[in-house]
Parts: sequence; C-alpha cells; structure tokens
Amino acid sequence: MKRADIQGLRAISIISVILYHIWPLNFPNGFLGVDVFFVISGYLIAKCLQNIGTNSLSFPKLFETILDFYKRRIQRIVPIYLGVVCATASISRTIMLESDFQQARLDMYWSLGFVTNLQSLFCNSKDYFTEVFSYRPFLHTWSLGVEIQFYLLSPILMFIINYFGNSKKQASSSTNIFPSIILKQNFRRFIFCSLLLILSLISQQFIYLYFGSSISFGFIFCRLWQFMAGIISYLLTNDYLIENEEKEEKEENNKNNKIIVWPYILAHYNQSDDIFNCQKQQTIINNNIQISSHSPSIENKNQINYNFINFLLKYLIPNIILILLIILLFFPFLSIPIYLRPFQSSFVVIFTSIILFLQNNNWLIYLFLTNKLFVWLGDISYVWYLIHWPTILFLKYFFTIDEFSFKYGIATFILTLIIAFIVEILVDAQIRKLKSFCSVTFLIGIFYAFCFFQLLPTYYSGQNERVAVTKDFDGSLGGRAVTIDVNFTRLIIDDIVKSPEGHSRLANTLSLYEKIRINEILQSATYEDRYKILPGEVLTNRWIGKFAKMVPEERNFLKAVIERKSRGEGKDSTTFLLVGNSHADIISRELQDEFKQNYSVFHMFTAPGCVPFYVPEHLSFVTPDHQMPIKACSAYSQLVKEAIQTIQPDYLFIAFRWYGSFEDQPFNDANNDEILGLINSFLLEIQKNVKIQIFFPAPNLLFKYETSRELAKRLWRGAELEQLHISYKEHLKKNNWSYQRLEHLNCQKCLVYDLSTHFCNSTNDRCAAFDETTKLAIFFDTNHLSYLGRQLARPFLRSLLTPL
Repeated sequence: MKRADIQGLRAISIISVILYHIWPLNFPNGFLGVDVFFVISGYLIAKCLQNIGTNSLSFPKLFETILDFYKRRIQRIVPIYLGVVCATASISRTIMLESDFQQARLDMYWSLGFVTNLQSLFCNSKDYFTEVFSYRPFLHTWSLGVEIQFYLLSPILMFIINYFGNSKKQASSSTNIFPSIILKQNFRRFIFCSLLLILSLISQQFIYLYFGSSISFGFIFCRLWQFMAGIISYLLTNDYLIENEEKEEKEENNKNNKIIVWPYILAHYNQSDDIFNCQKQQTIINNNIQISSHSPSIENKNQINYNFINFLLKYLIPNIILILLIILLFFPFLSIPIYLRPFQSSFVVIFTSIILFLQNNNWLIYLFLTNKLFVWLGDISYVWYLIHWPTILFLKYFFTIDEFSFKYGIATFILTLIIAFIVEILVDAQIRKLKSFCSVTFLIGIFYAFCFFQLLPTYYSGQNERVAVTKDFDGSLGGRAVTIDVNFTRLIIDDIVKSPEGHSRLANTLSLYEKIRINEILQSATYEDRYKILPGEVLTNRWIGKFAKMVPEERNFLKAVIERKSRGEGKDSTTFLLVGNSHADIISRELQDEFKQNYSVFHMFTAPGCVPFYVPEHLSFVTPDHQMPIKACSAYSQLVKEAIQTIQPDYLFIAFRWYGSFEDQPFNDANNDEILGLINSFLLEIQKNVKIQIFFPAPNLLFKYETSRELAKRLWRGAELEQLHISYKEHLKKNNWSYQRLEHLNCQKCLVYDLSTHFCNSTNDRCAAFDETTKLAIFFDTNHLSYLGRQLARPFLRSLLTPL
C-alpha cells in the first residue's frame, strides 16, 4: 500500500521542477525537487530490500528477491521511458534544424543507456544550469540515469547495510544515548550508513572544486548521500516499529503481572496511531515500595510534559519543516551562489527525511500532503517528469520563446499535465498491467528498435552533408560534389564580398537547403580560426600566466582567454594592441589583415565576458546563461593596464559590449555619473601610455533572436523573416544614455567608432540581421558578428585608417 504523504511529497517536487524549467529565473531553486525524489527513492528501496542480507533469507530466496526487485523496477521505469525518448526523438527530427538535431542525437545515445548523468565526463558539456537554457530535449534524463545506477547498486548496498544489523553481539552501552531512536543491535548499521552519507557529501564538494559542477551535479557517488538519507530515515522508522512491538509485548506482560506503570515519552512510528507513545512501562521502586501511576503529583507532572512534547513533535515541528521545505523549493529570494548550493540541498534532504520519518495521519500538514489532488499528481509524477521538459523545449524552440510570460507559462504547465494524464492512462497504466515479464522485454525491444531508427541520418541531413550539384564560385568546383562545412561556408562568403556580382550569383545558385545549412554553421565558421596559429603568429603567456596566479579557481574561464602576437608589414616599429571581450576576439583577424600595412607588431589580449575597465559587482552583467565573472574580470582590468604600460602601443583598439547593466543606468550629471567616472578613470590612466590613438566602441546592436539559428529555422518553415531585423531608432533610443556618456569622454587620444552605422539604415529605419539577397546571417547570435558580418565590416574598419 502506498503512503499517501509520499505521493504528496512527489507532487510538490515535480511541481517545483516544472516551474523551474518554465521560469528558471523566477523559481531558481525548483531543481532541488529532484533531491526530494532521490530521498524518497532511498526510503522506498530500503523498504523493498529490507530483508536482503538478513538471516531470514536463504540464498535461493535471496536471488529470487533481487531478481523480482529488478523485474519490477524495469517494468515500472524502462518501457515508458523508452517510449517517451522515442517520441521525443521523432519530434526533434521533424522540427529541429540538423545542427540542433545532431546534439539531440548525441544526447539520445547517452539517454538510451541511462548514463546521461555521465555524459559530461566524456564530452565537453556545460553544467546543467547553463544547458537548461539550450535546446537539448534529453537533458532531464540525467536524473533517471542516477536512479537506475542506484537501483543497480542498491541490492549490494542493502545487503551490506543489513549485514551490519545481523550481528548477535549487542552494541556497547554508549548507545544508550539513543534509547528510543536506534535499537542497540542496529547501531553499527546506522553508523555505516551515516559514514557512507558523509563520504558521498564530501566527494561531491571535492569533485565540484577540482572538476566543476558539470561532473559533480550528476555523478552517482556525489548523489549517493541523498539516497542514503532516505535509507537512514526508513531504518530509523523500522527500528521504531521493532522496538515498539517489544515494548507492547513488555506492556502486556506487565499487565498480566498486575504491575501499575506510568509511560514516558517515545517517538513512535505508525500509520494509524499517534507519533508518540509510551517508551516503556516504568515501575518506580524506592526502598521496595511500588509507586502507583495514580499518584496525583506524578500523574499531573508527566501529563503536562507529555502534552507539551506531543504538541511540539506531533503538530508544530512537522508543520514548520514542511513549510520550510516549500519555501526552499519555491521562493526565489533564497537563490544562492552555485558553490553554496550543496548546503541548500542539504536542508532539502534533511527536511524530506524528517517528513518521511515523522509521517502520521493526525498532524495537520499530513492532511495537506494526502489530499486527493496531490496524491493524484504524485501518482503521475514519473510520466509528468518524462514528458514535461521535451514539451517545454519544443514550444520554446518552435515559437522561439526565450522566457515564458505568465499567461503562456501557465498554459504550458497545464499542457504538460494534460499530456502526462493522457500518456499515463493510455500507455503507462497498460504497461503496468502486463503480467508476463517476457511481454515487457518484448516491448522494450520494440521501443529500442524504434529509438535506433530515429538515430539514422535524415533526408534533410543528407541534403546538407553532401550536395551533389555543380558549384562554380571560383572556377575550381565545377561539376564536383562539395561538402557544406565550415571551409565551404567561408569560401562562399569570401565570394560574396569579393565582388558586387557575388550576391546575385550566390542568391541564384544556392538552394534553400544550402542556405539553411550555411546559416546553421555560421557560428562555427565564425570561431574557426579563433585558436589557430597563422604564419607569423605566436601564442604568448605573459599576462595569462599572471592571470592564472591571480584567479587560480577560474580554470575554465582562463581557457577562453587569448593572448597572441603577430608580425605585420609596417616598415617602422609601430605596435598595435587589441583588448576587450569576445567582440574583440571575433574581429581580431579582420583588424590584423586590414591594419597589417600600418604595424610591425600586433598584440592581442582578450577575455570573454569582461570589459577592460573595472566594473563593481552591482553593475556586473547577468543574463540567463551568462554572468560576468566579477573576480576574474577585475583581475583582467588590472592586467590590461599593466599590458598597456608595458607594451606602450601606438594604437590601442578596444572592443566590448555595452552591457544592459550600463544601458539601464540613467545619465543626468557628467560630473557624478558612476559609469562615466569608471570609464574616464580608466582612459586617464592608460592614455599616457598610448602614443597615437585609442579606438573606443559605441554601443553594440542587440537583436531579439539568435540570428543565424532563427533565420535557418524560419527558412525551413517558410516563416516571415522581416521580424529578425530591428529598428535603428529603437537602438538609438535604448542606448541614449550610453551615447550621452560617450560625448563626455575625457580622452584627447580617443576615437569613438560606431559599428551600428555600417549595418543600420536611417532611411528605412532598419538594422540588418541578415543579408537580404543571399538570406545569410550577418550576426550569428543576438550581438556577435558572423563570418559574413566580419567580412562585410571590413570597409568600415578600413575607414578607421583614414584619419591615421
């Protein structure tokens, strides 16, 4: 028989997870609902396997019990899981672009083996809190991987745990400090479980510190402590039952012997009885005189103590614990930094374990957990969990939704519930009715066959991977099949900018599939030469080495920092230094090429997500998938000033994004404006070390969509493209305060450049997101230039040389 309160806990957990996936910024702690599931699983596994390793089971019976356990778990979990995976793959194959489906296909391989949680060990994956904003329909299967791996280990684990409870030797008298919690003969079992829990919790912190959250988040041993908390909770309640039976037997013997006793308080677990009962019938003997429980003074005193403790532990504490658990899961103001999340998770696990331990049908919150709606939601929670994330993701993908509004979020929540209900009734309930395990095995085989069929290359994929048509862009490809990859994309784009005829020729030559595929790979084409060393270039480590010493904990961040030096064709000793973030990184090759006649040495020192001047924490840049690394960026700003002082460049080119935190700050007084003060302070300090010119950027264009991906999707669906462009007037209005600050720069050597003027047209009030003739994206995301955009920006960069 199911415990109704456990179903209620499942309902709370699944609701918190779904709300997190719909509104990750509004419910930042909802992911902790999975921790509640793990605790419940540990509790129920301990209950299912409570006789494993005990003397009551012979070896044949032990083998039969374990085999039956695996059969039940497989029938409950695997068929419906594979069915949802297969359906998800089929929909992904239909609506997703090839580049996105390639990632989904890779994720599907891992999900079919129930090892999604281990994917980050072997693949270069970001952590869960970043990937939740990406299009990965199998992302949520990591928790099923953890569950399955725990189920595989649980018979061995429970055998060892119960073995510790089999010893006929009694624990030492020191265990009397737990007289009503742990039976003396089970004390070693409790210590073993607690030790395993602590080791798992420590390993989670260790792996996080040394390998990052992407591995520690889903690794089974890092999650084992949560299952162990559930196991401990069950073992304690089981000890209560055993000890209570012994006490009831003693009580009956005492009644038969006509000994009058008075009960002391005992925490007692029972579905139908109060939480508290008598610990034991106590006979107080003083000088061989029996004291009856009818003594008024003793009776009144004990009755007062009983009522007070009964009120605390039966009503007040369970209510408070469940309220705290709900607050931790649902309230956004408790969002904390990632390195403190294990502590937050610890409270969730502790509170869940206590609720499982203290369950009883007489305390008020129990009525909340066991109402029919919550029990029903708990019953379908597994199916609801399986289908909710693909449903949310497909809606976001198809309609290009970055963040759900309240209305559409509620509609999505209800839609996932309706689909879960239908799948539960029509599929999952029928699977559970199967009596023969052979039928279950056959069904699993069918699902696996369909899943592997979905992994086959698509017709759409074939059209894009190898195009067997004549291409004659430069006279060398005629009559030959060519692969549309990064190199081919660059060749096409170079042909566009080479001559005015390139636009019309390509527009007439490229098919729809080719345009879609080229837009898909524009991001890769943009970053293709990021870490390549071209002739005359060398990677340097002078500032990165210092960077690593200043922020040793930012190992992943340091991998993206670029420090490079190259030789130009200038006849004198002119030096050029490029600093900034990813925007500087992206245009570095074009700057090198366009300016190479003017310098002898080109230095580059860029760090992603950072601006070259100091930014205090309250002005730091935060988006759903990116947060400015405050400490690392502070170190970068120091090293930039040091690099400028050391190199003494003739020309300093600064490129960075004017983040939203800058745009939102009103500009009223130039003398007291904080942002302008930070910029002017930086420029005042560095301009004495720059000999000729400082190029300083104006605000960047910011589009609503990731242009190259969205353009490819809309071309595939035949949807409207005009919405991808933005209004030039809106751009100027949005960045009005930033433009005003630029007018008050205190820098004689500064030349402000505005790249938006090159891609925006004031006549038709439009800033172009893509090239109208070829339908290829100028920006690959919301603000970074694609490879096409980089080439189209060359005339603008060249024009900056005019005043030189």
